[in-house]
Amino acid sequence: MKLPLRVSATEIGSIVDADGIEVCVVDVHRDRSDEEVSAIASMIVDAVNAKQEQPR
Repeated sequence: MKLPLRVSATEIGSIVDADGIEVCVVDVHRDRSDEEVSAIASMIVDAVNAKQEQPR
């Protein structure tokens, strides 16, 4: 997995790495609304990418 992550432009709930490879799918069973799934995916991406920016 290569950072930074981003939300897929074509698949709701799909998170891809810097090379465009899918690394995670939020709500694979489609139990939540698209809005909820998009918000959750965005929070995951923001959290992972923020961790990358912190100095060690």
